[in-house]
Amino acid sequence: MNKLTDCFSRVGAIEYHDTQSSVLGCLAAFMRFAGFPVRLEHMIDLVPIPEAGASDALLARICKHLGVVLLLLPVIGPRQKQWHTHDTLMVCNATGYWFLLWPTDEACFLAGLPGLSGSFRRLSADSEILGTIVRVYALRKLPFAPKLGRALRPPKLWLLSWQTCFAGNYDPKVADNLRAAFAARNIKERQPCPLTAMTPDALRASHKSLSTGPSPIHGTYRTINMRRGDTLFVDHRALESSVESLLTRVREHHAADADEAINFSAQLFADFLSIHPFLNGNRRMAILLVAYYLFPWGIDIDWPRVNSSQHNYWMRCTQRGHFSILLNGFKNHLIERTRLPLRSVTGH
Repeated sequence: MNKLTDCFSRVGAIEYHDTQSSVLGCLAAFMRFAGFPVRLEHMIDLVPIPEAGASDALLARICKHLGVVLLLLPVIGPRQKQWHTHDTLMVCNATGYWFLLWPTDEACFLAGLPGLSGSFRRLSADSEILGTIVRVYALRKLPFAPKLGRALRPPKLWLLSWQTCFAGNYDPKVADNLRAAFAARNIKERQPCPLTAMTPDALRASHKSLSTGPSPIHGTYRTINMRRGDTLFVDHRALESSVESLLTRVREHHAADADEAINFSAQLFADFLSIHPFLNGNRRMAILLVAYYLFPWGIDIDWPRVNSSQHNYWMRCTQRGHFSILLNGFKNHLIERTRLPLRSVTGH
């Protein structure tokens, strides 16, 4: 078996969401190459990546959880022998895109490229992509399993007070079985219709419009408990009351100026996603809530410019009590809005 076939069979496709998360896709692929079934979703649950990218300190923390030795190498060029003394390299180019390199001989590498069809390419030392590298690390797996699991904890809420009834228990088997059943139904989705009112009925009606046909999960609250990373969302038995309380708070709030409205909309976004009332489509519903609330002020958030890594980073920080990250993200992505969008932007 040659090295290309070996890598492909052990790693499979290298997952890719966006430039910031390409480093997580590479580390997940390296773990699979080392014999551990780690996927990109496990890595995103482990740690969010800020918009500026992963620093050396953040990479070291991630690799500590994975049991990976990370060695920074000088950027001296692919023909230098120092690169070829290591089995696996993880490199970053000038755009912030990360990929893997396995040296095969002095003039050739096998490259693992996140998001590329087939994921693997043979590259000569003169390849143009190798000339754009700005950071190089050698990777080595230590002989123990990664520490990916963390104790679940409740999220920080900003507009609502945390109540005892919001706390629940998480059963991964129940969640996995329901996700598998949903995937097996192959329900087609589209973008939801805008909200017609800041009420639970209007919210459920908009969520129902996600489905192109009959669906048991669209337009109804979830009946199991869910998590993201180590954050356990509000218990499913408290969804009706928590959503009603949140939307009542929104209807009764009257911002004094646009700055207060932006601050309140970010808290609304955070609390709704921490309640997480639906099995899927929660981000899209949160976007609609923010759009409806900010519409009288003639502003909205430019969501197409917010990628999944930015969103994950904002929410992970906010659910741990660091609200300024989300608020600054909102302020940096403001646009004028003279009418509500006919359809929401793509999301989860």
